[in-house]
Amino acid sequence: MKRKTQNEKMRERAGKPNTISRGIDTAFRTEYIRLARAMCKFGATDADLAEEFGVCLKTIHNWAVRFPEFGKALRIHKGEYDDRVERSLATRAIGFYHEAVKIFMPAGATEPVYAKYMEYVPPDVSACKYWLNNRKRKQWRNQVDVGDDDTVIQVKMVV
Repeated sequence: MKRKTQNEKMRERAGKPNTISRGIDTAFRTEYIRLARAMCKFGATDADLAEEFGVCLKTIHNWAVRFPEFGKALRIHKGEYDDRVERSLATRAIGFYHEAVKIFMPAGATEPVYAKYMEYVPPDVSACKYWLNNRKRKQWRNQVDVGDDDTVIQVKMVV
């Protein structure tokens, strides 16, 4: 089955025939700033925004340049989400506790018993490697310098 292009998808959504034409509506609306801000807070990419607004990816990039408030909303709120992901990665790399609930149904009971407890999630080796490879590149890179003659041996680390 042939995969549809972005323009074909847009034409379908707009109820237009699937023919090549110019002039897909790319008019910027000020409410896009508010929507983009909200979507980026939850991790939306430029492609997600383009799909939501019914335009191509290039249009999103053009709007970010032509409409400074729109571009600022993208930068700030994508940055906030990136920071949140970074904190989550760091937490996963060192392990953490979180509240959990076990549900039991004792024999003869009419209602289940809910038992709250603190569950420990151990450190994730992959998260540790990723973090250290990016934050302490010289000490944790996947390449090792060997010898006095600038010979470099490529080492692939597999976990």
